[in-house]
Amino acid sequence: MENKIIVVGYGIMTTGIVKNILSKTDFDVSIVSKHLTERINCTVMSTFAGDYDLVIGCFKNDRESFNFWSEESVLKSLRENNSICIELSSLSMKCIEDWYKLVDKNKLTAVEVPITGSRIGAENGTLPLFLYSEIKNIYYKNIFCEFCKAISTKQYNFHNRVNPTRFKLMYNAWGAVMLYTLREFNPENFEYGKDLSLVNHIVESDGWMSLFASSKLKQVQDNKSMQSDFKLRYMIKDLKLDTEFTLLAIQFYFDSTMMWKKFNRRVI
Repeated sequence: MENKIIVVGYGIMTTGIVKNILSKTDFDVSIVSKHLTERINCTVMSTFAGDYDLVIGCFKNDRESFNFWSEESVLKSLRENNSICIELSSLSMKCIEDWYKLVDKNKLTAVEVPITGSRIGAENGTLPLFLYSEIKNIYYKNIFCEFCKAISTKQYNFHNRVNPTRFKLMYNAWGAVMLYTLREFNPENFEYGKDLSLVNHIVESDGWMSLFASSKLKQVQDNKSMQSDFKLRYMIKDLKLDTEFTLLAIQFYFDSTMMWKKFNRRVI
């Protein structure tokens, strides 16, 4: 019997995820998408229907996630088929907490896996997975394990609910802040003249910052090569999902602005 899974929502990340599932597993895959125009070798439907082992949600925002999981016809199908509910979306912590309450109320099984990483990682099947799973049934565990292996090379298993989302939001906010500083302190912003290549070499090869600079500096300096999944606005989206990290980002902005002004005065 084929294992049946359905992916609800088809975007930048799920495009690569679905292709890897199709190429690396024997799953019977379906997609729910109202806007899919690309031809793909699986069943595509505009609304959720049918019985599935894994139901995977990947939504743009809290509202879309809530609207799907709280739909009574969806809940009825999930209960009748004992489907595993997997949430891949980047959601606020409040939304994921409410999602767990909904899952508990309907006696369903939850898996929290907020996707992080790049479009390239999704296409190559090398995404890191921050996950919390409540699957106890061996049959479903094996299906979920095969799903994870198809889309990722590393899985990090958390012990507590919401912590994967909490960490993912912090992790991406931290990355956005680091990219901001690299952009602001990019050696090309300063008048090094003939010494620019030497300065770039030092930044990319010497000291603890070189580990970060060597992987991202060239992308910052060459705007044409910066792909959409690298742009700050995609990571800053996560900052809006939780007040705690938003306040940290605002504090960083003011602190770094003051530091930048002092630095400029000293240089001048």
